[in-house]
Amino acid sequence: MNHPAIPQYRAPFSLCLACRHFENHPKELAVDVEGTSTREADALCGRHRALMTEGVCVLCGNRWPWVRLHAKSGIGACRPCYIERFGEEATLEVEARWEAIERAGG
Repeated sequence: MNHPAIPQYRAPFSLCLACRHFENHPKELAVDVEGTSTREADALCGRHRALMTEGVCVLCGNRWPWVRLHAKSGIGACRPCYIERFGEEATLEVEARWEAIERAGG
């Protein structure tokens, strides 16, 4: 998926975007370590890339993503994994924002 925003988040020898965002340890290098690709999948390590291309949660691989990095992203996490990483309070805040957007007609 060509997304113009991806290169601005990439740097030579960059770490996997999902490892960084979801605070995985240890963090692994992205498939495209030079950071020259504009494909979102290339910003991920091999494990997260494989899960993303299957369309499942990049953390567990068992469920459909509940939240994604951005509206057009294929990188997402299911609700249980999001809670595990960021906590119930952060999860409820995300849901409250979605409800506010929905009420506003967006």
